[in-house]
Amino acid sequence: MGRLFEVHFLLLIVGFVVGRPSFVPFTVKVADNALQIFAGDLEISLSMPKFQLSVYDQTTDKVLLETAVGGASHGTWDGVYMPIYDGYLESVGTVVSSWNAAEMDGWSQTASSVTAVFRTGGLLRRISLTFSQFQQRQFSLHVEVDDPHEELKPTHFTYPVVGLTFETDANEGFFGFGQRWASVNQRGKVLYLWTEDGSWAFFNGTRRIPFNDASYVPTPFFVSSRGYAFELNTTRRSEFDMAYASPTQWSATTDANFTDVVFYFGTTPAASLEMFVEQHGATLIPPPFVFGAWKQMGSSMPNATDLQVAARIIQEDIPISLSQGYVHFFPDGGQRGQEAQLTAQNAEFHRMGMKSTCYFNPYVSESYQPVFSQLSQLGYFCTNSSGLPYEFAYDGDILSRHFTTAQIDFTNPAASQWYQDQIAGSVALGFDGFMYDFAEYTPLDSFNSLGQRGFHYHNQYPELYQKSAFDYFTGAFNASAGYAPDFVFWTRSGYTNTGALSWAHWTGDASSNWELDSGLPAQISACLSIGLSGVPFCGSDTGGYVCELSAPLTPELLCRWLEYSVFAGLMRDETQGSDCNAKRSQIFSTNLTQWCWRKYAKLRTQLFPYVYTVAHITRQTGLPLMRHHLLSYPDDAVAVSQTYQYSFGDSFLVAPVISPDYTSWKVYLPHGSDWVDVMTNCVYDSEDGRFRIGRSALTPGGQYVSVAAAVDVVPLFVRAGSIIPAIDPSVSTLVPTANYTGVTTITDRAQYLHLWIWPDSSNSASGSTFDGGAFSMQPLGVSNVTFSAVDPLGRVLICQLVATGPPHAVVDAATGLPLPQASGWQSLVQVSDATQASATFFDAGQGVLWMRLRQDVRRVTVVY
Repeated sequence: MGRLFEVHFLLLIVGFVVGRPSFVPFTVKVADNALQIFAGDLEISLSMPKFQLSVYDQTTDKVLLETAVGGASHGTWDGVYMPIYDGYLESVGTVVSSWNAAEMDGWSQTASSVTAVFRTGGLLRRISLTFSQFQQRQFSLHVEVDDPHEELKPTHFTYPVVGLTFETDANEGFFGFGQRWASVNQRGKVLYLWTEDGSWAFFNGTRRIPFNDASYVPTPFFVSSRGYAFELNTTRRSEFDMAYASPTQWSATTDANFTDVVFYFGTTPAASLEMFVEQHGATLIPPPFVFGAWKQMGSSMPNATDLQVAARIIQEDIPISLSQGYVHFFPDGGQRGQEAQLTAQNAEFHRMGMKSTCYFNPYVSESYQPVFSQLSQLGYFCTNSSGLPYEFAYDGDILSRHFTTAQIDFTNPAASQWYQDQIAGSVALGFDGFMYDFAEYTPLDSFNSLGQRGFHYHNQYPELYQKSAFDYFTGAFNASAGYAPDFVFWTRSGYTNTGALSWAHWTGDASSNWELDSGLPAQISACLSIGLSGVPFCGSDTGGYVCELSAPLTPELLCRWLEYSVFAGLMRDETQGSDCNAKRSQIFSTNLTQWCWRKYAKLRTQLFPYVYTVAHITRQTGLPLMRHHLLSYPDDAVAVSQTYQYSFGDSFLVAPVISPDYTSWKVYLPHGSDWVDVMTNCVYDSEDGRFRIGRSALTPGGQYVSVAAAVDVVPLFVRAGSIIPAIDPSVSTLVPTANYTGVTTITDRAQYLHLWIWPDSSNSASGSTFDGGAFSMQPLGVSNVTFSAVDPLGRVLICQLVATGPPHAVVDAATGLPLPQASGWQSLVQVSDATQASATFFDAGQGVLWMRLRQDVRRVTVVY
């Protein structure tokens, strides 16, 4: 019953976001001592004399994946599980007996599946493999051994395990596995898949404590550099040995007598990821404000209220779309007695053009009365073996905030409904969402309303928790198909279906340092890994959260973190944190920190049309906003080996500086494209926050280059031939409405669109926008070029075109008349009159042709 429920409930979780699968017919035959299954492009072959599974591409006869001989196994694990800290699990034990599949004992076929049974050496046991769910280049496999015996005692655990072992070569890399630190390629590692608090590093240590590979989101899925992808479709604890024990093999083991596997054989790694996302459901497109700059107001200024900080930010012309507040509705009802004050404060934030958020987690403090007692009587908590609420320590910080809590049981529909009522209560106070924290602490020996032990549903709990919020927001508020409602809840925990159940994720409690395993660099590898696991919009606590036993956050580290965050899924910060003191650098601490904050909040806001266009591509393809080079340049081994540089959408290459005291930085430019150094010749006009691009030489890919990287400069390249859409630098919020002096909303400048154009070596370029805009530049004759625009919204286009030199004329193709030449670019960027006539100006210093094109000019020829 337990196993059937697990499979059934997984289907319930994903069923509301996944379309009907497109199955392909299959045939079976026996030949050459093998059972052969033919489905679409694939041939699945099972050796009959001794087990070996091989998958072939019928179109090329290429072996796509192959197990070791005897590479299906089962055994018995015996030992002790020790919860050494809430959320962490240490297992001390071993597989005391293990047997491998030998000869085939028989096979059978139904209309939808094929089952083969193999003998093993273990007490006449049999291991069965059932192949089903045949789709084009994809199928499922259920592996089971007839040994369900399991003993789970407080002092001793005994349970069966099943595993598969595959062959690998020395060049294969393995990417994904949810959120991972210090590296993106997990080759040479042993990973266990158990949702845990993400751990920390102290004394600027190089390892996380207590476990270096602990993960908030341990997704049992990876993408191979060979192109295929592999998923363990189970919520049980599992372990992957990725060529650690043997350099020629990798293996996946599940702590049960059964497991389910899904194989994806896309023609590229990106195609296999897309198949995985289609299987589980694509992330909804977040509301626009999510892609603006977020700011925690608390502690940003000494002795200032959150609203006073927000007013100062507006006064300094720093664009912010969301104010992060941390009123804790859970675990202790921190909103009680403040309802009127919070409602008024949120109304003022809205007037300022900022969304406002609070804080939720799945725990209820024993001191939160009478709520705790009422929920206990209603049976809304996970329980102990006596049926009473399972109480455990809440460790909000390492050195403080310790008290007793119980966790909501989201398998109980009434409990989930009660929790959704609390979410509705926050909305009634004017909040626009919340940090959705924790969910990794499910105790091993707890029980849910369905009688499942924590050992079995621990990994599933974060998804149940996320589904409750997802169902509330998508059910209570209308949104267009594929779009999230106008709220956000950002999660830190998760599992396989988290990408379908939320639309924002952060990496958890980052250490406020430079360390590869815990600080700024670790957040990059974590977001790249989780992006390879179906969670596309990921950011971090800019500046870090964990400060115990570390030096205070410096202005340099804050600036470097901002430079990364502007090119992350979320740009948000932390001003407080765990044991962070008054010496922590804040937005207004120094001229440098204020400069960096404004510069990169301006850039993030201006890039909104580009980012939102990529978000629409993400909805269609599953490709994340931050893309590891495996997804973009899978045939360039040097590019794939990079851990801390990445593609940001299709056009940008970002290489954040992740070490202190550097003023130059080495960047690898992937093969197959020419690249343009964006920042070296870009002028940032601090007066209005405008970025004026400049001419740089095209640099061929396939090589390392060194670029200048002053403390306020992020190494940034754009692929030659790109047209990047942007909004006007005067926009201070992506929230559509405001009523506050000094605030300009995105709606206020909706009639203007900026285009940054970097032609390739043939003088061609192209770009598009999510709202139907399509823009292209093509060579005409020997030296002239044409620029064309299709824009259903009829916006004024303000173009910066990197030019080969001053043009002789820019001619309107519709009238055949040259456009007037302005006396300077400044007159072309004014936004007081959308009817101002089209005109041009060549900025010789930057090597850029400025064009202001009114809606009646959609095609021009640049004559040199």
